Amino acid sequence: MTKLEKKIAKLHNRKYCTLVGNGTTAIYLSLLSQGFKNKTVAIPNNVCMNVILPIYFSGNIPLFIDIEKETLGIDVERLNGKNIDSIISVHSYGNVCDIGYIESYCNDNNIFLIEDAAVAQGMYFKNQVLGSFGSVSILSFGSGKNIDIKHGGAILTNSEDIHENIKVNLADLGKYSASKENKIGEISKKHTKLYNIDYGKSVNKYANEFKKLCLDNKNYFLYQFDNNFKDNLSKQLDELNNFIEIRKENGNYLKNRLENKTGVIILEPKYGSSYWRFNIFVENHRDELFRYLLKKKYKVSSWHHSIDLIFEKRGCAVTPISDWVGENIINIWTNEDVDRKYLENISDDIIKFFKG
Repeated sequence: MTKLEKKIAKLHNRKYCTLVGNGTTAIYLSLLSQGFKNKTVAIPNNVCMNVILPIYFSGNIPLFIDIEKETLGIDVERLNGKNIDSIISVHSYGNVCDIGYIESYCNDNNIFLIEDAAVAQGMYFKNQVLGSFGSVSILSFGSGKNIDIKHGGAILTNSEDIHENIKVNLADLGKYSASKENKIGEISKKHTKLYNIDYGKSVNKYANEFKKLCLDNKNYFLYQFDNNFKDNLSKQLDELNNFIEIRKENGNYLKNRLENKTGVIILEPKYGSSYWRFNIFVENHRDELFRYLLKKKYKVSSWHHSIDLIFEKRGCAVTPISDWVGENIINIWTNEDVDRKYLENISDDIIKFFKG
């Protein structure tokens, strides 16, 4: 391991770390490390496309599972009776899922657990740092993450065999390039357009077309870490707690301004969580409020819809909680890109919207 990889491993109480090009590559190599082919990989149905793509890329089959209401993590009770080879457990929206219980379930049932801490790095479950659960954990340092260098990811494990296998498969991947990043950006924009403009079950009619687009461009998504980013990554690792504190303060400020003053439901962080985004649910007029905020150039998103709608014909998943989240959520930026005046303005406009 390099000095930087050892630093990341130590921060997450792991023996081994491998830097890779992005979070998608991290999941892809984690699945390859087990030699999985045509195996069933369970995922919560309210995740970004970068979680499901490596399942397809590695020749495996996603199983879309509904989430639990409290943490928005995968509901393992819904796995009973199903033949599962692996679970990707995502700390969705930076909200820590019940990873301790999920890990015990996987150990008892011989299931390969991948902990996805991409948007929850630096947070804890019962005093144990995220990134230290499961057979492997993955991190991302892409746009919007707690550490944001616009590039890179990491795979963490305590298994020497897994670590060595990952390094062998990583060597077969191409190097990072701006053209690959641009292609991913183009596909991501198409994805955003689909779920923002044509959200709902009608978006499902585009599933075959969009899935084919992603599979045809597989090689653009998978690549090695570029060492030109290593100094910035090392520096931001030292600032991680500060970044999380900024999000926490901004999230609490929005909570105090919006709580009991509007028709929104606030997702409050559980366990050792903090705010990745400030997440609200709007059961009436979500789309109208979303468009209103976008028109005013606020940094908001409607992540995440039920991911099966984009990649498979609906009918393969029954996920009412995931569907409800996708139809009602708005995410408000809380990172260092926004200041107190910005948060005051956006909260004022949300209050104004509901009064109007």
